[in-house]
Amino acid sequence: MLDPITYIKEQLAQREISIELHRFKKIVTHVGLNRYEFQAYNELLFLTNAERLPIGTRIISDTNIVEIGPEHAFSEGLEEFSGLVVIVIPAHVTDYPVIEFIQILI
Repeated sequence: MLDPITYIKEQLAQREISIELHRFKKIVTHVGLNRYEFQAYNELLFLTNAERLPIGTRIISDTNIVEIGPEHAFSEGLEEFSGLVVIVIPAHVTDYPVIEFIQILI
């Protein structure tokens, strides 16, 4: 199993980006609300629980667009987002997930 912090440090070292601070960020989703929007400027967000999100969940940012599919159940990579981040949960969902990120302030 991939250690997320080690992976992130290796990825950022290749880009010569130093980590000023890292912490965990959770977005709690709720019944009746399918769209979430927040700002992630001057930071990087690495999605850590893609395998637990409903198929069809979309996460869109200034730097990346991901639609969760069956392939995410086996992926060890971490999707990276920055800028304005929009999360859209599919309308057919009955269990609303907690979306987890590792937040890197740069």
